[in-house]
Amino acid sequence: MNPVPNIEAVARCLPGSVRKLAIRALNPLRVRRAKAACALRWITMFVTNHCNARCEHCFYWSELNSRAPELAAEDFARLFRSLRRPVHTIRLSGGEPFLRPDIEDIVAAADATRRVRKIAIPTHGMMRDLPERLEALLPMLRCVHLNVSVSFDGLRARHDANRKIPHGFDRAVENLRRLRDLERRSDLFSRSASISLTPAVSARRGGRREVLELVDFLKRETGLDAIGWDHVRSVETDAIGLPPDIRSGFTPPPPVEEAPDVRNARRGDVQLSVDEKEEVNGALAALCSTTRGGRLTKMRLDAQLQILRSRRRVVDCLAGFVDCVVYPSGEIAVCEFTRPFANLHDFGMDLPRAMSSEQARGARARTRACACTHPCHLSDSLAYDADFLVRFFEA
Repeated sequence: MNPVPNIEAVARCLPGSVRKLAIRALNPLRVRRAKAACALRWITMFVTNHCNARCEHCFYWSELNSRAPELAAEDFARLFRSLRRPVHTIRLSGGEPFLRPDIEDIVAAADATRRVRKIAIPTHGMMRDLPERLEALLPMLRCVHLNVSVSFDGLRARHDANRKIPHGFDRAVENLRRLRDLERRSDLFSRSASISLTPAVSARRGGRREVLELVDFLKRETGLDAIGWDHVRSVETDAIGLPPDIRSGFTPPPPVEEAPDVRNARRGDVQLSVDEKEEVNGALAALCSTTRGGRLTKMRLDAQLQILRSRRRVVDCLAGFVDCVVYPSGEIAVCEFTRPFANLHDFGMDLPRAMSSEQARGARARTRACACTHPCHLSDSLAYDADFLVRFFEA
């Protein structure tokens, strides 16, 4: 997450005291404009329900590998052409996005509009042909910056046991190594890694936490400095004050003893308590100065903890105004924790028109009093929060 470029351009060229005054004067105008225009800056698109991993902390497990029809590449192209304002980032998620054989066509369609600044693709990174596919894709791009973020659940034994793909850890690490050369050769490509902060990887054992060992390993073995981490999320614990009838139902899989036939069934707790989150946040704080984007991650984690402690909003939520969620079927939601309110097929794949509809206004009205720790929606809203912007530009 980066603050919106125009306010950043202003803030960077002003001395400290003037910068603070400018931010506090300009930001209310930005917020009012964003709400009035419903100017989407970030869009999360679940491009597929298919995944060949069986992660025990996956909030999307109940949707995986269904036979429901999914949007075609041309549907996404029509959606991208409907965007009438510049978009900062489109997040192509899943499922495993690279299980779509036409994911390259989707990326190229977004690039062709010249309205999308960045595309971020989270992946398990275990596809054998991932480097070759990206090597072939990059020459097709002219404007958009492509970031591929490989997710990890721990070191080799823990990662493979959780993902249930033999040798998956080694394959993901090798792909990150191979993508290093691509990153060096192209200004339009970057790689990163994300670590899921489960109790198993976060707990202190023998004076050391596995998450810290994993960060050291990735830096040493892949030359990576863009490493982030996220707490495992659930609508049950991370959405506060959200009306039950509009909750999405996204939550980690059930325990294996309760659902032995569920392929993602978990063998233990996958979420930390609030006190445990505070402890591991503190342990990771020192790394924030040594990883690219680490300071922003720390500020978001601090905001998440504040929300969980206070059980209320700490920033004005702009979910559904500056961002939204699109699912593989074309269904759309104002945020990931709420149920879809419409389907893009009913709006001719015109996303701005759908987000300006009566259905969207009704969905946003139902979320005026809730609070949540969702990393994407919280980050997007923080970019429109004056207190956050002042702290961000002070350092």
